[in-house]
Amino acid sequence: MLSPVTIRYKICLQDLWASGVGWDDELSEEQIKMWKGYVHEMNQLIEFRLARMIKPEDSLGDPQLHGFSDASESALGSVIWLKWNTSHGVELKFVIAKSLVAPLKQRSIPRLELTAAVVMARLALLVLQVVGRVSTMKFWTDSEVVLAWVRSPARTFKPFVSARVQEIQDALPGFSKEFCYVPSQLNPADALTKPIKPSELQGWINGPDFLLNSSQDGFWGTDNDFDFL
Repeated sequence: MLSPVTIRYKICLQDLWASGVGWDDELSEEQIKMWKGYVHEMNQLIEFRLARMIKPEDSLGDPQLHGFSDASESALGSVIWLKWNTSHGVELKFVIAKSLVAPLKQRSIPRLELTAAVVMARLALLVLQVVGRVSTMKFWTDSEVVLAWVRSPARTFKPFVSARVQEIQDALPGFSKEFCYVPSQLNPADALTKPIKPSELQGWINGPDFLLNSSQDGFWGTDNDFDFL
């Protein structure tokens, strides 16, 4: 739940390792100042509180599962919410998020986005083991390339892409058909690749507003949307 903040520390630690700084080497004044600021942030995180009940007491029926993934040159990640119908309206419940620093070996953004989608598939399977049953599932990405990949036979791609597309398609029956496009500015997984401040964390945990106000299948919902790829 703290991943949108703590991913910054992971990225900076990786940068230190990549620069050749040894375990016992003294940091520069600039680096010391930066990490003291992070310690101050960490102390703010100690005060963060979140109710962990993921099923509202007045829920009606099974929830929808909504997963989001994103990647940048420095990090990738995924997050999942459950969308419940309740007697007082729609309610979103944060379930789980995972963020990772991008490999030091440079990869293209589409490949990183695909890796983030694999993380999303694995988290979805984990959530389903706990929740048991959901009414529908939607998996959101802002990568049009990933959408085209997961809707195509895995065997048509080279090994890196093929293996990851196959894992996504094998994860659940019809999994790849549940992928939807979300504009980057509305993708909450963006916070897992571009860190936010501790003061913004509660708003992020509450989930994306468009899920509260929409029942659409996706911003781009048909196979014809990808004919140009």
